[in-house]
Amino acid sequence: MMKSPLLPPVPTEEDDLLVRSYVVHGIMLKMLRRDIDTLHTLSLKMPTLYIRSLGLIEKETSRNLWSVRQRLRVHGIRISEETRKSGGIEAVFMCRGYHRTLWLSWELIQKEAMNRLHRYSGSNLAAY
Repeated sequence: MMKSPLLPPVPTEEDDLLVRSYVVHGIMLKMLRRDIDTLHTLSLKMPTLYIRSLGLIEKETSRNLWSVRQRLRVHGIRISEETRKSGGIEAVFMCRGYHRTLWLSWELIQKEAMNRLHRYSGSNLAAY
């Protein structure tokens, strides 16, 4: 009797959450960089405070993105494409040999980004 070849484990919800986290962190870094660059052009009373605060959040976001990338590697996930569309972002990826697509609406991305930014800033702005 011949053994059937072992197939890799099918993608899980955790795998999808990792891809989602990767996409959201990338968007967050772009938002933070744009805001920091904008602050440099404004005439504010305390620009250094705002720029440093956003810079610290940017560093935390970058560290977390690095961690997500490491976990993607461990899970055998490679993101091959991110396409921005009017309703959101479509991420195409391979997960242990399985071709997958994940759709993230702009509303979901914004909500998740805001929640993470609140956590990284150490504030409880979610109550507002």
